[in-house]
Amino acid sequence: MSGRGPAPPAGRVLEVLVAAPTVRVERIELAGGGRAVRKIYSLPRFGQRLRLAFGPGWLGRPKGEREADNLRRLHRGGAAAPPPLAAGSRRDRLGFVRQSWLLLPDLSPRPTLAEVLAGRAPVPTAFADRERLWQAVGASVADIHRLGCFYRDLRARNLLLGEGDLFWIDAAKSRWAKPPLAAAAAALDLAGFVLPLDLPPSAWSALIAGYGAFTDLERPQQLSRLLGRRRRRRLARVLAREAQRQSAGRNPVRIDGP
Repeated sequence: MSGRGPAPPAGRVLEVLVAAPTVRVERIELAGGGRAVRKIYSLPRFGQRLRLAFGPGWLGRPKGEREADNLRRLHRGGAAAPPPLAAGSRRDRLGFVRQSWLLLPDLSPRPTLAEVLAGRAPVPTAFADRERLWQAVGASVADIHRLGCFYRDLRARNLLLGEGDLFWIDAAKSRWAKPPLAAAAAALDLAGFVLPLDLPPSAWSALIAGYGAFTDLERPQQLSRLLGRRRRRRLARVLAREAQRQSAGRNPVRIDGP
């Protein structure tokens, strides 16, 4: 692709993890040796670039670089996020972003939490005790919120499970506030993660024990009581999208009233 700026690192593709019109994620063998994950965001059509002209497509930080910044900041703060290896973007002659990218450590063969919960991958031995798993997940979210990060994409598909470690990925949408994150924002972030999972009471109790807050809530649905009207509407949109994504025709996840 022509344009100004560094091109994504070259390498032999070992596995395509995501292939969509505007994003591609690949495991690659780097030309200089070693393996990594290459994530490329593309805006091939001028109309796409024009719609983003006054945001990340022109005046703002390109998506790949923004995601790398967020992961780097989380990692440096002690949260469970992989440190990016490199990031960059390419712009056309008018200054519009045509492509942005980031290079991440290859964390395979770690399954996602979504794959484990769906039975498509075995749970790592270190997390065979489900109480330990959910406590570790809760503690990892607490670390993110302690730094003042509203992750926005806390989803089971974005959590990689290893042998005693875990990593949150896909942080392009994360936003930052004065730490620690305010309780209402934290409740919204956490609710968007746990409500689509339909957790049993034991898992919820373990997760909240690891998180260290909201321990007075007996059910995850009660998180919605901590939200104002605007955040409740936002949560409803998140849950509707997740329900549509997980299974066509599934009933929307119910949340408690105020």
